[in-house]
Amino acid sequence: RGEITPKNLIITFPLPPFRKQMILKQDHGYHYLQREHLFVKELLSVFPNSKTIESETYKPLQEILPIAKRMGITSIIIGRCTLTHDEMRIISMMNGAYSCFRVFDLIPEDLGPQPPNHGNPTTNVVHP
Repeated sequence: RGEITPKNLIITFPLPPFRKQMILKQDHGYHYLQREHLFVKELLSVFPNSKTIESETYKPLQEILPIAKRMGITSIIIGRCTLTHDEMRIISMMNGAYSCFRVFDLIPEDLGPQPPNHGNPTTNVVHP
């Protein structure tokens, strides 16, 4: 057994049309929608041997996994930018097993203007 060369698939999921319209009405709406493309660009520079798929319609992960397996992909990286935080999920597909890691406190290098209160703590903290 030798080393396995990683092959990554980077995916973004589009917003539903009604959410997209709501965001475009806000001050930073257009810049916010561009953040996901910049986020993918940064991920491509960080992870070697990566391909990207920017989906126009939402596809369940159950449909994407078999396609990725046929392509010889070793891990899937899902990037998502929301109004409150940026999120990255890494799904490892090594040796037929699946494991998923989620990163919430992601601080990207430069994704342009930040939406108001992006990444700021809220005052309504719930205590146990």
